[in-house]
Formats: sequence, C-alpha cells, structure tokens
Amino acid sequence: MSNHTVQTDFSDNGKVVNVTLHKNHLMDDDSSFAKVKRNTANAANLIAVIKEMSSSKIDEGYLMYCAGLFKKAALMKLKQGEAVNIFDLGTIYLTACGSIKGSDPSASDVPEFSVGFTPSDLAKEAVKDITVNVAVKEETHPVINTVTDFATGQETHALTPGSAVTIKGERMKVAGESNTIGFYFAPETENGSYDMSNAVKVPVLVKNFPTELSFMLPAELQEGKSYYLVIKTASGKGAKVNKTIRTGVSSFTVTVGSSSSSD
Repeated sequence: MSNHTVQTDFSDNGKVVNVTLHKNHLMDDDSSFAKVKRNTANAANLIAVIKEMSSSKIDEGYLMYCAGLFKKAALMKLKQGEAVNIFDLGTIYLTACGSIKGSDPSASDVPEFSVGFTPSDLAKEAVKDITVNVAVKEETHPVINTVTDFATGQETHALTPGSAVTIKGERMKVAGESNTIGFYFAPETENGSYDMSNAVKVPVLVKNFPTELSFMLPAELQEGKSYYLVIKTASGKGAKVNKTIRTGVSSFTVTVGSSSSSD
C-alpha cells in the first residue's frame, strides 16, 4: 500500500449550532419548528480529529485506507440484506418503499428498497448539551431580482409599452383563492412608498414559477410613471397552497415608455 498524504482539517465548534425557524403550517396558531443548519464532517475531517485526540503519530493515508475498507464491508452487508451497526452510533437498515396493493400480494409485489437509520442512545446522549448560537427566522416572502424586456432583450427598469416581460427571483409563484392574490404594478407615492389602492393587476401570467414569471404589460400602465412590483401569493412548497398570503415588493421601481431607468 502506498503512503499518500491526506489533506485533513480539524475544527472544534464547541457544541454550538445554528438553526432556522419555520412556520408550522399544520397548526392554526403562530407556532414554529426549528431546522438545524447542517455542517457535515467527512472522512478527512474525522481523521483530523483522530490525530488531534491521539498522542501517537498515526499515518493519515493508512486511516483513510481503513475507512474505505469499513465502507466497502458495510455496503456488502447491506447488499446481503443485513442491517449494519455503525460503530455503536446507530443502525442503518433496509426499508421497503411505498405500499403494496392487492389482497394476496406476493414477493414480486414488494416495491424497491431504500435505507433508514436509527441513532443509538450513545449518539443521542452526545447532542444533549448542544446550545443554539443563532436562530434565524425562515425567509418566506417573494423576492424580485430582475426584469427583462422582451422588446429589447435587456434587463432594465425602463419597459417598452405593450411588450412582454420576464421577472426572475425567488418564491414568486402566484397561487391562492383570495381576490387580492396576484402580480401588481403599484404606483410610487410622493414619500417613496407604493400605493396598492391604485395598483394595476396583471390579468394573465404566461409563466408562473417560483423563480420566473412572464406576462404582457397591462395597457392601463401610464407612460413615464414609476411603479413598484408587488406580488401577493399563498403558494407553499410544491403544489401546496398556504392559508397565509405573503407579500413581496421590489426594491426598485420601473417605468413604461420612458428612456430614463430606475437602476
């Protein structure tokens, strides 16, 4: 076996994690649940920890070679249909995916297999004293990043009358049953805010995706007037529609039929 140097990296986070807080849509109150930000340690990181813990000089390449052997052996046992105890940290085991239809199923009706993992008491005990460093509320409102005018093919805030436009951003899909839901051009007020009472709603969205919207500019938009772009949506993850309507407002204004740009 050749003796190759393995690049390792040791870090000690001191039992501190960051979490994001997410609205619990299964409950009618304002409850939330937390998701831990995952920082994954790979084999090289673990080898660095072993070196830090050990008083003897252990060859990194040999440790990596042994880790590879353990991985191959565990995969072989899984392929043979056995569950595998991973260093007393937990057990990885086979699971059958999906349901089986029919009143008299046979072995051939069993769906494909996947794997599950059950942590051991030892692993659960190791995380009991972890503290939260930062708790950040999940960003759920729509975000508008860019506007492209089809007539010019350019990203711009000065739009051509009657042209089609494409809006790109995040969490923008318009969905929900409320009459207030939609994509709007809201006139800019004298104090730099936006006026929803005189907003022009886009009647038809040709494309309606979380990261992209496209439509024809409404004829009601006044040339030379500045508008904020406003999205009101109850769209959730996938095809889910939430009860709460979320609002996203562009950080910039657009004009129609004006050579000046709001960039």
